[in-house]
Amino acid sequence: MSTAEKIRIAVAQTEVTTDPRANGTAIRDAMRHAADQGARLVHLGEGALSGYAGAAKPHYAGWRIDWAPVTEQLHRTMALAAELGVWVVAGGNHRLSGDHWPHNSLWVIDECGELVDRYDKRFLSHAEITGFYTPGDTPAPLRWTGSASGAFSVSR
Repeated sequence: MSTAEKIRIAVAQTEVTTDPRANGTAIRDAMRHAADQGARLVHLGEGALSGYAGAAKPHYAGWRIDWAPVTEQLHRTMALAAELGVWVVAGGNHRLSGDHWPHNSLWVIDECGELVDRYDKRFLSHAEITGFYTPGDTPAPLRWTGSASGAFSVSR
């Protein structure tokens, strides 16, 4: 395999809390560390940005939470992706309209800081589907183009 066909991917497990600001700070610290080590893609865990309803079920019951910090931290993460020139896949709760529970999602951010896709978890546990999340219905394939620049593409 030639150098042009290789890519460094960082998988980062940050502490996931119910505070999007703390989560966002941890994500961006992990992104900086990964970029310093030559990563072109940084993949973070489920609920990494917004928090996850698993252990924090009482906090998320009814989804009466402030969504503004989630949006703010997502935008700050997108800006850092552009600054560092890395792709980021970050987990979080994606708000839906009306009384629908959110999706448990992975946001896909390109090296220009653009939100290029979102994967919504399709196969939910009994606890997730009966009280916390709406299932997604579409895959979100991420393909590396194999170029020397380490570019990716998202295709449906």
